[in-house]
Amino acid sequence: MNMHKFAFPLIIGLTAATAWAGQAIEDLAPRSSFAVFGLKSIAETKEHLKATPLWDLLQTEPITELRQEFYTQFEHEFKGMCEELDIESNGFTCPDGGMGFAIFLNRDPDTGMPFPGVLGFADWGHDADKIEELINSMVAHAQEEDENFEYEAIELQGRSGYRFAVPHEIHEVDTDDDYDMQMGGMMDAPQEMLQSIDSVYFVRDENTFYLCTDQPSLTAALGIIDGEEGHATISQHANYQAIMNQVGDGDAYGVFLMDGAMQLVSGVGGGMAMMFIPMLQQFIGDIQGGGMSMRIDGEKAMVEQSFSLYMPNGKAGLSRLLAVESPRPAVPTFVSADSVSYWHLNFQFEGLPMLIKQVRQIIGPMMGMGQGGQTADDQSTDLLIQQLLTPLGPEMHGATKIAHPIGVGSMKQCTAVKCSDTENFDKALGQFGAGWGLMGEEVYGRKLYTLDLSGMMGMMPMQAGPGMGIGDETMSVGIDKDYVYAGHTSVVTQAMSHNKMATLSSTKDFQYAMSVLSDEPILGWGYTDIVTTMEAQAEISKLAMEQMIQQMRDFDPEFQDEDIETMMNMGIFSKFQEFDWDMLREYIGPGVWECHVVDDGFICHSYSLAPAE
Repeated sequence: MNMHKFAFPLIIGLTAATAWAGQAIEDLAPRSSFAVFGLKSIAETKEHLKATPLWDLLQTEPITELRQEFYTQFEHEFKGMCEELDIESNGFTCPDGGMGFAIFLNRDPDTGMPFPGVLGFADWGHDADKIEELINSMVAHAQEEDENFEYEAIELQGRSGYRFAVPHEIHEVDTDDDYDMQMGGMMDAPQEMLQSIDSVYFVRDENTFYLCTDQPSLTAALGIIDGEEGHATISQHANYQAIMNQVGDGDAYGVFLMDGAMQLVSGVGGGMAMMFIPMLQQFIGDIQGGGMSMRIDGEKAMVEQSFSLYMPNGKAGLSRLLAVESPRPAVPTFVSADSVSYWHLNFQFEGLPMLIKQVRQIIGPMMGMGQGGQTADDQSTDLLIQQLLTPLGPEMHGATKIAHPIGVGSMKQCTAVKCSDTENFDKALGQFGAGWGLMGEEVYGRKLYTLDLSGMMGMMPMQAGPGMGIGDETMSVGIDKDYVYAGHTSVVTQAMSHNKMATLSSTKDFQYAMSVLSDEPILGWGYTDIVTTMEAQAEISKLAMEQMIQQMRDFDPEFQDEDIETMMNMGIFSKFQEFDWDMLREYIGPGVWECHVVDDGFICHSYSLAPAE
């Protein structure tokens, strides 16, 4: 085994985390941090997990076999590494404290250009001595095998450790200009952001291991642990505090701040990025950051998550069009009992024509399309878009159902939008859709416009990927009395038929899931049959892969069987294609979510429930 190939990344991997040892990552990370992730306590989270059916699921034979397959392979590699290092192998252990990570903004002292820095630490508890022995052996062995492996013993704030030189190949930038072509020259290759990182610092303090790419930042973090005052950390950032207040407490949490990230992007992307960012803010709104938190065994569900977008300066662009709440409407009758998911959202379509016009006026000059003045064609297009969109909304509904037998295009979707003037919408769509090949016909006394996508899908690999659910079916827009439907033709026509059928709201799982949602006005909410959706996606993934393999065989008759086996094991659902889904339903119930508008942004809550009793 060539240890020098594994020493540097494994040392990084062993410590690319944070502990919960009296300090949180936000209390140590520099104030310029723009991405923070923390897991408070692995031991505590494990106890929360034990209180849910998820723990029982992990003990079932199928899941145990899956875990064992992974652990056996990992333990084999780990044991071989220990034998080569001539140290005793008692099995690899994970930290039993907390975990986390922080990425902060640093600047090159010579050029002033921004580049990212990393700070992390991990508490291994009673196994800390074993981890230190492993790391020391790896360092010694790597230096013997690779003369280019550079390190030195260091001491920071009274703690001993190492400084590792970053391998030169990490700094190498591909010279074939592929990245420049893909990005249109707007941004330098990602490797260029890392060229100023020349060292990684690693120290131990009692049972905790610390890692950082910047010595002053690590020294400051150790000083904070020693009780020193005067160090500026991300916990003091007002935006960080506000976002954490939005998402609340949890077993795990993460925060992303836009200011530091945008400084990094502007520095790397140059003038083009600096022009693009204000345009993006005008289109979607001035998002200052976002956050998430997750709690296992929460007050309402076995897994509870909160997500937020922080917008203290108010909404603009698309976010302003979303900033409307209403009492939760009844589930429409077209959402049948066999639907695997449903969602509702409020969106102010009447404001969209003006936003489109504003964006075009900004983009036009940038793309060499005049000076932003309106032509006669622009005015005609604007009028048509206004006629098309103004009658719509704000009420939107969407549903997904699964067509059997399962095929690549079995995920059938339909979206319904409230329409106040279906007659004028019909006229506008007929005029607008003529250039797109929309074919109009009468169905149930109402107009149905259909677009055949099968030819277009034939030009795409696999015709449709898992979850796209297009397959070879046509897509349609149906105009009913109060709604406009859009989606797969089969479900759109079913919605327009008004056939009496059992609705999703009458099912036991839906009623059970609804019980955890609040009664407050909302921006949007939704429901998902988690296991049934996973089951269908696993089968669709398998069929889509088989379809792609057949296409490759048709193109290359010498396509090898071993290549096929490798491809079949690549998909995310490959391990679950023969899974006992009925067994899984004994441990995992439905999921629901709701989203609210707040003065400083948006907050969404997601709940994954245990099965109904």
